[in-house]
Order: sequence, then structure tokens, then C-alpha cells
Amino acid sequence: MARVKSGAAGEFNGGFKDAVLAKWKGLLISKAFPSPSSKPAVLSQLMQRAVFGLMTSFVSKVGETIELGFQNTKGALTAYNAAVKKNIFIAISGAYPNYTLDYAKFQFSDGNGAQIDGPEGITYTAVVNKRTTITWTEEELIRPGSLGTDMLRVIFYNETGKFCMTHAEAAQRSKLTATVRLPFEDAGDVVHGWVMFVSADGKMVSRSVYLGKILNTGA
Repeated sequence: MARVKSGAAGEFNGGFKDAVLAKWKGLLISKAFPSPSSKPAVLSQLMQRAVFGLMTSFVSKVGETIELGFQNTKGALTAYNAAVKKNIFIAISGAYPNYTLDYAKFQFSDGNGAQIDGPEGITYTAVVNKRTTITWTEEELIRPGSLGTDMLRVIFYNETGKFCMTHAEAAQRSKLTATVRLPFEDAGDVVHGWVMFVSADGKMVSRSVYLGKILNTGA
């Protein structure tokens, strides 16, 4: 680190080439950028990077639902970070370097903090014209905030094409059925689906339930 006379750089505060200039206690300070480490990453670091990269890649594609499902996260964690933290421990399968995402275990909401009842008895029909009909059963509502006006949110992820489709308000809880379009593009596409309920004002959510893996057979 070196001091730089004010006349040499005027009021400059920033970086150039391999150094950075900044004011500190009234002085201009020149400090070299740290050189990247030449040490190879150890196996534990490679494993952590692989797991984190896999999870963050998926969560970034479904960010809107994550923000909704983890909106009541407490403390300094953001909804995004809370979702990554939760799902890294429950929804990663396999061994390095062949980790995979276990879609059936992935949670779009903080299950421990769910405020309304989730879907029960979920089924879906065979796909016709890229559409399926989802049904659920009418159960006695247990959680105080649960209402017939809660909206069914359906999340589809096309694993083949790596993109998401969300039906934010597929149907009210009281309807017990919803017909939705699937994000099929090509024959053989593999799509995963989840459902959850969201209160009419969007402030309360249920746990998410895995709908299943749906293959585009061209129907």
C-alpha cells in the first residue's frame, strides 16, 4: 500500500490497471489488487461449488414463486437465499461430480412457516392438446387462514428446455379442479410440476406439493 499525493491524481477515487485508489483519513491510498490464488481447489470446495451451482441455477429460474413462498423468511436471509439453504439439504441427490436435483423433494415454500393448508389428494389427467386437468379433494380446513378463495398456483419446469411456466391463479381452492397448459415444445420433453395454495391477497402460502414428472408423448 502506498500514499499518493493529491496532485498526482486530483480527486480520483477508483482503480486502474493493477491498482486501486481510494481516500482514507484524508489521504489518497494506492493498493494493488489481490492476485488470484494459484492453488487448485480441494475436493470439498469442488463439491460445495457443484451443489451450490446446481441449486442456484434452478432457483433463479423460478424466482417469482420463491419470493412468494419464502416471503416470511426471518432474519437477514433473503427469500432466494432461504430457498437455496433449505433445498440444498433436502433436494440434492447423487455424488460428486454427478449431482442431480431431486425435483420431487424441492420445496417452493417454507414448509415450517406455511400459514394455510396445502393441496390434498392431488391427481392429474392424461395430457391432451398440451393440457392437463388437476383435481384435489375437499378437506376440512385446519389452519385458521385457509379459505375457499385461496388460489391454486401451478409451477411447471421443462427440464429438457430448462425453462419455467407458472399459472399464478389456476383456480380457487373451492373449485376442486383446474385445467392448465403444459410447457411442451418438442416430443420427448420432460416436465416437472408442483402445486400450492396462495391466499387471495398473496400474503399467506401453503406448502408446495410435487405433482409429478410428465413426458410429452405428442398427445
